[in-house]
Amino acid sequence: MPYTYPIETEAMFDDRADQFVAFGIPAGDVERMRSNITDMWLDAPGGWVYEWSILGAEYAEKGQHYLASLIYGCAKFPCLAHEPRAVALGKQVEEYQAASSSFPVRFERRLLSVPYVGGEVEVPVHIYSATGEYESLPVLLMSAGVDTWKMDIHGMLVAAAQHTGATVLAFDMPGTGEIATFHSTTTRTRSS
Repeated sequence: MPYTYPIETEAMFDDRADQFVAFGIPAGDVERMRSNITDMWLDAPGGWVYEWSILGAEYAEKGQHYLASLIYGCAKFPCLAHEPRAVALGKQVEEYQAASSSFPVRFERRLLSVPYVGGEVEVPVHIYSATGEYESLPVLLMSAGVDTWKMDIHGMLVAAAQHTGATVLAFDMPGTGEIATFHSTTTRTRSS
C-alpha cells in the first residue's frame, strides 16, 4: 500500500514553487505544472509524478539533462511514497549523471559500503572538487535534509567546492532519497 497523506496540490505549489524556480526550473514550467496537476498521488494525467515526468522527458529528449534532472527531482517530491516516485528518482539520477560532464567542477558518483546492523549497506554519494584532487583536500560533508536531497542542492554543492577549495561529499540522510531505495536492495551480511 503506497504511503499517502492529505494535501492539496495548490498548497504544495504555494509552499514550494519559489524553491523550484530558485533551483533553476523555469517559472513558466512551474506555472504550467501548477495548472496541469490536480492530485498529489494519482499516477495518471493530472497526477504530480505523471505531469512532472512528462516535462522531464521533454527536456531529456532535447539533451537538457541537468534541467531534466531538476524536473524529475520535482516529480519524486516530497517523498518516495510509491513506485512512480521511485522511478522518477531513478530518472533524476540518470539525467544528473548525463549532465555531469557540463558541471563547472569535477564530479564523481560513488557507492560506499557502510556498516549497518551487522551487515553493510551501499550509500550513493556525490563528490565535487574544483581540482579533482579529492584525497588531498579537506572534505566538507553536505546533506540537504528530509524532503530535498543531494541532487536538488546542486548549486550549493558546486558553489561550496568552488569557493572553499574543499572536496565536497554530498549524501542523503538515512531513510531518505537514494538511501531509502538502496537500503532495501543492498543490505548484506558481513562474512565472519
